[in-house]
Amino acid sequence: MKFCFSDITRLLSPEGRKFFLFICRTAGYWPRNISLYETAFTHRSAANFKHTNNNERLEYLGDAILDMLVAEILFRKMPKANEGRLTSLRAMIVSRKHLNGVAKKLEFCKKINYKASHNISNTHLPGDALEAFVAAMYLDGGLRVVRRFVRKHIANDESINTFMNTGSEDNYKSRLLEWGQHRRLQVVFDTRVVDVDGSKVPAFCSDVVVDGHWVASGEGRAKKQAEQNAAYSALLEVDKIFPIDN
Repeated sequence: MKFCFSDITRLLSPEGRKFFLFICRTAGYWPRNISLYETAFTHRSAANFKHTNNNERLEYLGDAILDMLVAEILFRKMPKANEGRLTSLRAMIVSRKHLNGVAKKLEFCKKINYKASHNISNTHLPGDALEAFVAAMYLDGGLRVVRRFVRKHIANDESINTFMNTGSEDNYKSRLLEWGQHRRLQVVFDTRVVDVDGSKVPAFCSDVVVDGHWVASGEGRAKKQAEQNAAYSALLEVDKIFPIDN
């Protein structure tokens, strides 16, 4: 069934109309299932309070979709780049710092439903909501609309060129992944939630495993922060554990 614009807006409250228009403008198409986007902007603190769904499952899916689409965009844009370089750039583009910046630019902070007293712009929640938003777009509109959104806002020419020129000195995860590529060693980040029940903001712990061997761990309030901390600790140890002559 198809709805015209007036049919849709007539069914929605004033706040609902604003939210619908925000999704249309941001996603670049008319959403079919607005409830997916409502969930994408609902942090679990608010969901627990109102007994509704939260955005953690969508965040999980969106993270995987972003990894795949950014990898595809870099693969096509940089035909001569080796695997290590592509991996490093992808890690920077999907980093929490970059995703938070994109989310703030898109004014996601004004839409996140979060039961807390402090300013969420200083947390990882905008980037989390962006990943959940990507998943909502994929489930509602398909891969084509998501790819267009990612190319426009996340992995556009400007951001790719910026990361190519600035390097990754402060991105320990990308440096560790590049190290693994050069050594032909598999580097895996095993990241999990370690918060206690009732906590408003989850904490994460990440283990770095190289070729099946545990190397280091790190913790953080955001998943990517925990991985960066674990990677930093791992970089101090890997050359001792896996010397070059091996």
